[in-house]
Amino acid sequence: MLDSGDVIRIDQAELETVLPSPGGRVLVVNGSYRGTKGRLLGIDTKKFQAEVELLGGSADGQHVWLEYEDVCKVSSK
Repeated sequence: MLDSGDVIRIDQAELETVLPSPGGRVLVVNGSYRGTKGRLLGIDTKKFQAEVELLGGSADGQHVWLEYEDVCKVSSK
């Protein structure tokens, strides 16, 4: 939990990724860019994909399309 620092165990089937508004910060959680931070540029609701500008590392500045479940919103805390 963000406020308390507590760790809880939840079944993966109960979770959903959250996408920010365009321009918001995201973290790649699956695939070859896993662990890379980025900025959401847009979404394609028909393909369930998000366009992300990768920030940092060897892919810095690269624009990629990723499945919704492969990225998530980064907390501002």
